[in-house]
Amino acid sequence: MKKVLIIFTAVLVVAVTKAQQLPLYSNYFFTPYTFNPSMSGYSGTTEVALVHKRQWTGVQGAPNTSALAINGDLNDMKFGWSVYAYNDQTDIVSRSAIYGSYAYHVRFTDKNTLSLGISAGFLNNAIDQSAINVED
Repeated sequence: MKKVLIIFTAVLVVAVTKAQQLPLYSNYFFTPYTFNPSMSGYSGTTEVALVHKRQWTGVQGAPNTSALAINGDLNDMKFGWSVYAYNDQTDIVSRSAIYGSYAYHVRFTDKNTLSLGISAGFLNNAIDQSAINVED
């Protein structure tokens, strides 16, 4: 009975576990619209961010991430838009994606705003099987 309970618990944990698909880097404060579409156009200016991160230089298969994010507003900050594209390569696994976001901002006062956003995109996960090195 104890084995059945352990197996059931393990299967349940695996069934409800989810993973982050976005590459992890610390630019949340500079590009919050990549994580939350309602932040698109919130700053009131057009912004372009280009990020390149290469970890563990000299190590074979080290993570290599490049990203481009563009954000802007329309109609005096009532509408916002953003585009986010990235390429993330780690050893034989690569991820490429492009996302577009649209936001609508309702300003009640200078300090109070209700923002609604929607985002859609395309994600391609790939494994380069020709790069797999097996000794035997």
